[in-house]
Amino acid sequence: MAVAELFPSHAKIHSPQLSYLSTRLSNHRRISLRPLPRTRISRVVCSVTSSQVQAPTPIQDEDFKKKPECYGVFCLTYDLKAEDETKSWKKFINIAVSGAAGMISNHLLFKLASGEVFGPDQPIALKLLGSERPFQVLEGVAMELEDALYPLLREVSIGIDPYDVFQDAEWAILNGVKPRGPGMERADLLDINGQIFSET
Repeated sequence: MAVAELFPSHAKIHSPQLSYLSTRLSNHRRISLRPLPRTRISRVVCSVTSSQVQAPTPIQDEDFKKKPECYGVFCLTYDLKAEDETKSWKKFINIAVSGAAGMISNHLLFKLASGEVFGPDQPIALKLLGSERPFQVLEGVAMELEDALYPLLREVSIGIDPYDVFQDAEWAILNGVKPRGPGMERADLLDINGQIFSET
């Protein structure tokens, strides 16, 4: 057992006073300090033998062949089809968006995915059309949509071929236009963009 004595601290204490105080405190104020118990090392024991552990099921290649054009987590997570509907949600619709790597689409796509455009009970599948030059930007937009985890966004696919992107689309939002250059009139701009819209 360890014993500690407490001595009061005074600014000026003479030697006879110090001996008197120490004797008095040693007789009346003693504190018993008990040693701390030793810490025990915890062990984790598994009650399952190694023969009972199941190996992880490998993902079949057939699952990836069903949706070869989908992007990221949307290929693996969502398995609902367009015909399926729940009690609170409608059948999801395919929406094709051209110029998806542009600034306008960067704001519009998140409005679509959050349900502000088609309603809070309408799941959607986005099909994004870009070009070869800003294709990495288009992949970045798809990653942002993937990270946002909107519950109404059931699928995202990206591509540069308008025939593939607009196939089976129920809604088409045409954002990709050519900007007005120097010396161009508005009529020239309408002619060029009209041809772009007619092609898409």
